[in-house]
Amino acid sequence: MKTLIVEIIFVLFIFIWVLAALNKLFYFKKFRATLSIQTTPQQVGYELAWILPIMELITAGLLCSTTTQTVGIHFSFILMLLHVGYTLFYARYPGSANGLFKIMSWNTHLILKILLALISLTTILVMN
Repeated sequence: MKTLIVEIIFVLFIFIWVLAALNKLFYFKKFRATLSIQTTPQQVGYELAWILPIMELITAGLLCSTTTQTVGIHFSFILMLLHVGYTLFYARYPGSANGLFKIMSWNTHLILKILLALISLTTILVMN
């Protein structure tokens, strides 16, 4: 049962990271523009616009293979912590998310990110 739940969590994070990365890449101009109006320096925002979706896709890829899933869930935890930190300390606006996340308030979006960080941490602890 524990293995099934962990596998479901891996699939959940694969879905989240692929969806997030593709959204950023398909709406790249909007995503980059949103980063440029946040409190981060403009050059950092430009670099993040490329680095973040690439890291999200790499993390999803790591979660797909049984030999790299442990690394992938650790990356998921780190990425979620970075998302939470960014949202708490730098984001002026909820972001350029489309779909489900677009209808969420800033607070709901933050709570979801915190929950996902806790889920990834719990998964790491259960796997050890």
